[in-house]
Amino acid sequence: MSAKIRSPQEFWWWPRPYNPALPTVLHFACSGSDHTGEIRLAPHMEGVNFGVWRMPGRGARADEPPSTSLQRLVDEITTAALGLDCRSPVLSGHSFGGLLGYLVCQELESQGRAVGRFVPVASADPSVWRRDAALAKLFGGPKKHAQRRVVMFEERGVWPPEGAESATVLQAARSRLEGDIALGLQSFRHDRINASITEVSAKDDEILKERAAQRRWAQHTSGEFESIAVTGGHFFYWRRPQVLATILKSEVELAQHN
Repeated sequence: MSAKIRSPQEFWWWPRPYNPALPTVLHFACSGSDHTGEIRLAPHMEGVNFGVWRMPGRGARADEPPSTSLQRLVDEITTAALGLDCRSPVLSGHSFGGLLGYLVCQELESQGRAVGRFVPVASADPSVWRRDAALAKLFGGPKKHAQRRVVMFEERGVWPPEGAESATVLQAARSRLEGDIALGLQSFRHDRINASITEVSAKDDEILKERAAQRRWAQHTSGEFESIAVTGGHFFYWRRPQVLATILKSEVELAQHN
C-alpha cells in the first residue's frame, strides 16, 4: 500500500467529503481510467456519498505498481469498502468496472454484508469475460488478446481517450487499458449475487455492440432485475452525466426502501 494512503476513505476519490450519515454509491471506472469521466458525474450526485475506486499505479496511487492479480485487487477493494462501514451501499461499474463491482459484491455478500443494488453500466457480463479468457488461451494469451482489443477500439474510433495529448500520456493510457483488460481474463468465482441488478446499456455502444446485449446480466442475480437502455455510445455519461446520475440516485432510493 502507498505510504500516502492509510485510511479506507483514501482508497476512493470523493468529490465531496465522506459523510457517514448519507447513503453511499461506490463506483468503478472503465478500463485504463481513473475518474476522468466520473468528474462529470460529481455535480449531479448531490445528497449521496459518491466514491470512485483509485486503481494502483495511476493518479493518487501512481507510486504503487499496477495490479497484476484480479483476486488480490478484489480483496483490497473489499477491505476498503468494509472499512467505510456504510450500510448497504449501491455498487456501480462502467465497462471493466462492472466486472470489478460484481466480484466485490460477491465478496461483500460472502462476508455477510448486504449490498443495496448493483448497477453495471455499458458492461459485458461475466460470462463474456470468461469466453474471452478461453479464446485468449488459444490465441496468444491474455496480453496478446488485450492488445488486439485495443487495436479494435482504435479501428472503431473510440480510442485514444480524451485528454491523451502527448505520446507519453498516450502510451501510459494504452498500458493501463491493456493491463485492465488482461486482469479481466483471469479466473474468478462466477456466483449469483443476492443484490438486485439494474443493467444500464447503450443501444448504440460502439465498443461492446452485440457483446452486451440487453438482459445478459439477468442470469447473475437471485434478486430483482431491471434493464435500462440509453443512447450516446459506450461513454454516454461522459457527455450526458445527468442521465446516469439520475439512475444511480434512483437506485439509492430503492436500496433504502428495501
